Amino acid sequence: MAPTLIFVRHAQALHNLKQDSSIHDPSLSDLGMRQCARLKAHLKTELPAEMVENIGLILVSPMRRTIQTALWSMDWLLQKGVPIQASAGWQENSDHPCDTGSPISALKEEFPQIDYSSLDPVFPEKNSQAADRYRYNRQAILARAQACLGELYSLQAKAVIVVSHSGF
Repeated sequence: MAPTLIFVRHAQALHNLKQDSSIHDPSLSDLGMRQCARLKAHLKTELPAEMVENIGLILVSPMRRTIQTALWSMDWLLQKGVPIQASAGWQENSDHPCDTGSPISALKEEFPQIDYSSLDPVFPEKNSQAADRYRYNRQAILARAQACLGELYSLQAKAVIVVSHSGF
């Protein structure tokens, strides 16, 4: 049986604020940080206690803005022992600098609390033959979406939070 899904789009990042797609893997803006505080308060007050108890995993796109959104708005879940795992399938679609992640080694250093063990080693590449599944075309996006859904169906958790992007 598929888990209950809670989808969260990342808070405002610097590329959103400046409308500048040339910023590589941007962090959250000041407004984005305030949005995380509001999201945290909303989740804590609006999610039924039973659902909170059933959250077994937080899946996060391995990009700064999604990781920061998850860490800053869901720290209370992490303190309860809910694991947080990076998944390349949930990354943004395009290959613009703002939609291309940082090397796994840099993410591990900056965000050591994330589980990167199942992160596709081809990440953050999007344009090589090895990274065909992350290309910005209809066929690749649909196949990636189906793979992400299949991954969700295979999970044992009763509820999962996915922190991703508006484009995916």
